[in-house]
Amino acid sequence: MNDVWTKIFSGEVEGRSVTLSRYSSGELRVTTTQKYTEAAEASSDGSTHVLPIVISKGDTIDVDANTAQELESELQQVGFSAQAAQQIAEHA
Repeated sequence: MNDVWTKIFSGEVEGRSVTLSRYSSGELRVTTTQKYTEAAEASSDGSTHVLPIVISKGDTIDVDANTAQELESELQQVGFSAQAAQQIAEHA
């Protein structure tokens, strides 16, 4: 069997494009745009240098979760209001 992402919702929420997909195994992913510029977790270049990762406003980001409830919480972490996160997660 080929594992694939299936789109289950696409639209605009709070001025941001949102695509909700479900993987064959049940995992959920929202592809959206970053609400504001921020430094994310740093990565190492294999030496003593730690390089910050900057995600700019408008960049495409993915939010992954295993359940609709987890997705709702993760969406709030990337700047969606509680109501918007619930609205998106209801499609799952």
